[in-house]
Amino acid sequence: MKAKIIDYIFGVFKKDPKEIESLNGLRAFSILLVLFFHLWENNTHQFLKLGLITEGSLESILSMIHFMDLFFLLSGLLIYAGLFRVYEKYFTINVKEFYLKRILRIYPAYYTILLITFLFSLVIYSEMKAKPNPNEIETFVLNRAAHAISNPWTDIFLVSNYNSDRMFEFGWSLSLEQHFYIVLPFLCLFVLFKLPFQKRMLVLLGIYILPLFFRFYHQFNGDGAGIYYATHTRFDALFVGIIVFEIFNRKYFAKWTGLHALGAFLAAVALFFAGVLIRRHPILETTISYNLYHLVFILLTISAMIPASPVYKFFAFSFFRPISRLSYTIYLWHGILAIRFVRKGMDNASWSGFFSIYAIVCLKIFLSCWILYLIIERPFHNLKIKLDKEHPTADKV
Repeated sequence: MKAKIIDYIFGVFKKDPKEIESLNGLRAFSILLVLFFHLWENNTHQFLKLGLITEGSLESILSMIHFMDLFFLLSGLLIYAGLFRVYEKYFTINVKEFYLKRILRIYPAYYTILLITFLFSLVIYSEMKAKPNPNEIETFVLNRAAHAISNPWTDIFLVSNYNSDRMFEFGWSLSLEQHFYIVLPFLCLFVLFKLPFQKRMLVLLGIYILPLFFRFYHQFNGDGAGIYYATHTRFDALFVGIIVFEIFNRKYFAKWTGLHALGAFLAAVALFFAGVLIRRHPILETTISYNLYHLVFILLTISAMIPASPVYKFFAFSFFRPISRLSYTIYLWHGILAIRFVRKGMDNASWSGFFSIYAIVCLKIFLSCWILYLIIERPFHNLKIKLDKEHPTADKV
């Protein structure tokens, strides 16, 4: 009994031989950069005003917005890998079971944060409404809260990435991934897994290129504001993960040394800064820049999957494991949890102050999300594990 309690509480720290540790590191790295970006986003103008950053450096930081695509890549890679291994072993996919596992993993925490956000918006709306002469910021907050509580349906039905007035600001990515999960098992079962590798890759590349055309279409028709959020303009980030798995699964990199992997990593860094330059062009920023950053994340992921690579060794560091396991929880809750700390800590802008607050905020968010995970998600995680034991599948990516 004692061992079960310890495992329940500290399971996020426990090594799982079925996992590729470096992918845990990449996921943790992604969520840490997302936290950095969202914290930075609220202080950009203050840093510029005080001359603590140049416009060029600012562009590099703003390019971190693309690290959401690394999340998508890893999701696409791991979900597809699981389906691939199942089909490889059983020559079929249990679609009902696939959906059930996704529901157990995602919905309990998601609908909990929706409820909390709705109640929080009600409180904010009541407070702002009671003010006799609200200032500009208070009026904005009032209107934002009013929109949130008047139209929660796109959040509830997971189509909030098509609603700019969505209640839960970060729900757009969950909506996008759910659309991907709905389609993927059928696409695999009836199309992809029926094809040999070469034809499968052609189909995947054809699917991957489609959102680029949609992005150009929206950009030239003057409605480019929603490009970053919409499923039809962004699903390529998930399919690039599938392509990475297919390439890696063919063992094209089996003979790569640590030097090869390091070269891929350095190429990823160089392309990242090339992307910073491309983002300065208004058309390329909303179209081709996404594909360039996909290439960055392909190279980064491959370099992190070569065991001889120093990149692999870095991302396989056990420090990243619990952060990765809690990354979904952190993503859902970081907005609500961080806002109080940020308001208190960023009165006097400086780089040392910023990084100090960032470290403190990350630590507090991690501890808070660990508790939230144990209360909300862990019971459903155990049900999912039980399902996995009843219907075992091949383990390794």
